[in-house]
Amino acid sequence: MTYVVYADVLLILNFACDFLLLYAAGGWLQLQRKLSRLSAAAALGALYAAGQLLPQLQLLYTLPAAVLASLLMLAVAYPRQRGAAFLHLVGCFYAASFALGGAALGLSTFMVQRGIAMGLPQMQLAALLFAVPVLFILLRPLARQAVQRLRGRFDRGSYRLALEVQVMGQSARLPALLDTGNDLHEPFSALPVVVAEYAALEALLPLVLRQAWRESGGDAAAVLQAAVGLPGWQQRLRLVPFASIGREHGLLLGFRADALYLIGEDGRQAAAPAVICLYPKPLHTDYAAVINPEILQCVEGRNCA
Repeated sequence: MTYVVYADVLLILNFACDFLLLYAAGGWLQLQRKLSRLSAAAALGALYAAGQLLPQLQLLYTLPAAVLASLLMLAVAYPRQRGAAFLHLVGCFYAASFALGGAALGLSTFMVQRGIAMGLPQMQLAALLFAVPVLFILLRPLARQAVQRLRGRFDRGSYRLALEVQVMGQSARLPALLDTGNDLHEPFSALPVVVAEYAALEALLPLVLRQAWRESGGDAAAVLQAAVGLPGWQQRLRLVPFASIGREHGLLLGFRADALYLIGEDGRQAAAPAVICLYPKPLHTDYAAVINPEILQCVEGRNCA
């Protein structure tokens, strides 16, 4: 039996498969995923796959060459991963690839047993549609397990640690609680949010913003208005919507810190970028900030830039 393979179909399907695998691998490790880089890496993989149609390029499709091609794709998609972090990424990528390959093989066997012949493009498309929900189901628990392992490196008893916030050459350190219930994100950048007491970080704010905070009683919109024309702060401030018990809709004033550090039993380590939201009242007698666990994604050697 002869199959007709169309290059454009092969390119599209391989691009979709590679994009899904790269996205899933980064998701398992909670890496920051940029669509432009993922798309470029997936396009590279699709071109490599389409090259199989040219007989003069067959030497490029040995096992070592295929492995090098996959490593190049991962380097394009996640250029800041180095050493052990890159090896972890490679492992997750191949785990996702084996899941997709197993789906394709299982689906092909199922169809052949029922007398239905499938060419390579049809098998790839069907496997892709089958694997998407499977990989998504696997992604969530594995990501949660990774966060829990990282979290345990600090305070295994109560998940309390110290948070250091750096802004424009100034820094403040405050006690914090790692809270799995804090899944708040800044809506435009999708960055995780750390909620901190205003009093603990007041010294980091310019005098103009402190005056606006006091005069408005902590009104986020009023403080944001006072920052108009203020060098280094107008672009830094954010309004973050939130909901809590007894208040369906509210706004928190947030700002993007230059750097965040977590201080625990293992010392001082960089954390992922986040938006620091100011809360006007004391949070607790034992801590002054509530941390979204996603900022732990830079711990254990991952690049946070």
